[in-house]
Amino acid sequence: MTVLTNQGPTDVIVRSSQERKLLHDYNLALQAFRAGGDGAEIALKRFEGKTVGGQTLITDSKLLIVLEEADKIEADSFYTAIGARS
Repeated sequence: MTVLTNQGPTDVIVRSSQERKLLHDYNLALQAFRAGGDGAEIALKRFEGKTVGGQTLITDSKLLIVLEEADKIEADSFYTAIGARS
C-alpha cells in the first residue's frame, strides 16, 4: 500500500487489517482535507502519532499544503499492485 511521507508517496507492506483500516480512514480524512471539507483538519489530528508500515502518518496541515503544492499527493494511487497484472 502507499503511505504519504515527507518526501511524497512511499510503498510499504501493510501486514495487519488494523493498519489497512487505519490507512484507509486516514486517506479519507486526507481527501476531505484536500477538498477543503468542514472539520477535515480536526479529522486529520485523530491520526497524529500513528504509523502504518513503519511510516508516521502526516497530520500537519502546513506540511500537507507544501506536499500538495509540490504535486506529491497522488489520491489515485493509495494502493500498490503486487505481482503481474492480468
